[in-house]
Amino acid sequence: MTPGPCAGCGGPVRVKPGASPVLRHQVWEVPEVVEYQLHADCCGGCGQWHVAQLPEGVPSGMLGPRLVALTAYLTGAMRLSKRLVKSFFADVLRVSVGLGQVPRLEAQMASALQAPVEEAHRHVCAQQLAHGDETPWQQEGRLAWL
Repeated sequence: MTPGPCAGCGGPVRVKPGASPVLRHQVWEVPEVVEYQLHADCCGGCGQWHVAQLPEGVPSGMLGPRLVALTAYLTGAMRLSKRLVKSFFADVLRVSVGLGQVPRLEAQMASALQAPVEEAHRHVCAQQLAHGDETPWQQEGRLAWL
């Protein structure tokens, strides 16, 4: 975006690329929805029906990897119940999920994290010295720690 005419005299404001400062303005918004339109049609030769395929890396379901990660964060780190996560999605993100979808998303995240967690475990076990953090926290009215 470039500035309009000078507010003082009405003269043109010339922007010199690389010489003028650039002020950046970013707006973050939740949620982000990406729509893929898969066109379909019949083969002109044989009449067989064909539907375009999703691009590589696009999830086949309606929920993307960040929403799956958010589910795990809300239930794990924030200790929200499945019902509260469902309500959060509906009230804040305007995303409708069934109550049974929440544990399925947790399982999906657990599966995705299995290999990196195992790798980290092997790495820690191979070290000569491992430090532990025994910082406690309150859980269900009792002191807990790792």
